[in-house]
Amino acid sequence: MGVAEWKDLKKSGAFWVGAHRGGRDLGAENTLKTALQGYRAGADFWELDVQLSADGVPVVIHDDTLVRTTDAATVYPQRAPWRVSDFSEAELAALCPPIPTLGQALAFTKALGWLVNVEIKGTGKQLERLIGETLRAVTDLEMMEAVLISSFHVELLRRLRQSDGRVMIGVLADKVVEDPVGLVRGLGADTFHPTWEAVSEETVRRCRAEGIPVIAWTVNDRETGSRFKSYGVSAVITDRPHEFVALRNHP
Repeated sequence: MGVAEWKDLKKSGAFWVGAHRGGRDLGAENTLKTALQGYRAGADFWELDVQLSADGVPVVIHDDTLVRTTDAATVYPQRAPWRVSDFSEAELAALCPPIPTLGQALAFTKALGWLVNVEIKGTGKQLERLIGETLRAVTDLEMMEAVLISSFHVELLRRLRQSDGRVMIGVLADKVVEDPVGLVRGLGADTFHPTWEAVSEETVRRCRAEGIPVIAWTVNDRETGSRFKSYGVSAVITDRPHEFVALRNHP
């Protein structure tokens, strides 16, 4: 820990550990309680997912429905299929576990002097509002240097860069990308985030040669993490930050 800004990731030799959804092996995902455990375990940053509530508030949850991670089906049995976008901020906060707003998650991160990777979920008509509300939350808390925003959606990233030239942006990929440097540069992005299955030494070499940090996800095998570190991967996002901190600290 003790990393001050995301731009420090570009330093040669950096190998950071990110707590995936706060560190899923440590507790309920995407909750502040679990993220605190990730912080205490020594993670350099945490990763969270954000989408809009029914009343337009960015909230921290991965799935587009509430069934897997909350008690919504029990509390609201008549509101199937329990889409996140059908529930207000107040209703989401009252679930078990409670769903935090992005603003709450950012304030929590700032209070710890920590960093966060915000993955924006969603497409379509709410896209512009989600981008705007996310940037507003980051700006209001003066956290531009402590936040990295990522997404799989190229158009979302393009609009995000057009909306603000200061925020750091990461391109997520769930398969092999033939020209990762071209993809990142074409979007005006800063970092490349491939799934661990798509990481190769050549991809990392090409990205690092152009000053583009590679952040691999979701890496839960220590041997794989060690291999990625030898490739020059700049960070791994893991469900097990408590196990990977030792890998970061020792050659």
